[in-house]
Amino acid sequence: MKQYRVIIWGLGNVGRAAVRMIGERQSVKLVAAVDNDPEKVGKDAAGLFGFPDVGVKVTDYIDAALKLDADVVLVYTPLRHEPKTGGPLHQVRRTWLRS
Repeated sequence: MKQYRVIIWGLGNVGRAAVRMIGERQSVKLVAAVDNDPEKVGKDAAGLFGFPDVGVKVTDYIDAALKLDADVVLVYTPLRHEPKTGGPLHQVRRTWLRS
């Protein structure tokens, strides 16, 4: 069975549900978790929510996370326009096109 490697970008309510779902399935593996909340950065992505640790520390450095070998990026950031960056989806596309 193929195991899909997943990056979660945004660890709010929806990101929390995604972390839980990934922890319950063998077909997916969390390889990175990204959030800009300093209270979350450096903590285990699952342990942060009271789930068993998965060995993936939350980072706020999206470029490094996007360089990892991943099949899927789940983007759960607030929907707002960020003039300097073009927003999260623009960053994902830009980074992958450079790779």
